[in-house]
Amino acid sequence: MDQSPRTWLILNCKSGSHTQGLERELQSLLAEAGSPVSRTFDCSSEDLPEIARLYAAGVGRLVVHGGDGTLNSVIRSLDGWDGEVLPLPGGTANLLCNRLFDDVETPAIIAALGRGALAPVALDCIKGRDWIALSEILGGPGALWADVREEMRDWDVPDTIAKSMEAITTSRDGPLVRAFAAGREIGRERGYAGVRLSPGDDGMAVQAYRIESLSEFVAQGAAILGHDFRTGPHDVLGCEAEVVLRSTENAPIELMIDGERFDGGGEETFVLAPLGVALLGKPE
Repeated sequence: MDQSPRTWLILNCKSGSHTQGLERELQSLLAEAGSPVSRTFDCSSEDLPEIARLYAAGVGRLVVHGGDGTLNSVIRSLDGWDGEVLPLPGGTANLLCNRLFDDVETPAIIAALGRGALAPVALDCIKGRDWIALSEILGGPGALWADVREEMRDWDVPDTIAKSMEAITTSRDGPLVRAFAAGREIGRERGYAGVRLSPGDDGMAVQAYRIESLSEFVAQGAAILGHDFRTGPHDVLGCEAEVVLRSTENAPIELMIDGERFDGGGEETFVLAPLGVALLGKPE
């Protein structure tokens, strides 16, 4: 087996998927795959290693275990680094890992690394004013559904119900979001509770979510309880290279980026762009 680059491991010990013994298990699997870990970081309590520190320590590979939000926070800090990142699934949806691997199970991914079946993959991401998204952006009051997801992760049933009702009511009552691309409006003029952007081979896929009727209210509630708002009632608005989201009331736009909540301005522009660091995945 060829000598692997020096490897550091990043974990999120506050993640809902973190268990006692996980660090030892990952270190063992990576050592068996020919990529022994020389240092481990807990990103919930330690600062992420900066690019200059990685170069100074001779690190050529970062292995990151966590959900889509954790992976985003690590990967976006590595723009311009010439090493490689191996994402490992540690969340609920694991959308990024589903983009990269056929089998989204940690032992299978590390075994593929050991067989030499993974290679650097050139991925596109979505870039905004202060953010990047590796898997998805949801803009609009429907982004409050991210708060519902957090309550569901903690198995807090009363708070989940309360947050679900708040999210659905806010999504219905606005302020809504309109979407524009190439100088034209896409979708309906009155706007949507949420506009979802996700990177794809042909551009950013644009989906718009609405909650107006009782049937849509029930359908979106079922989607939330099923851990996936994406299955709720929505319109497909096509694929675009650049999308402008605009609040119908010039209010700050609620954003959910790779599962984490942020606050935007009254108008935000998002473009499809190459990711500035190599991720390991299945070869094209």
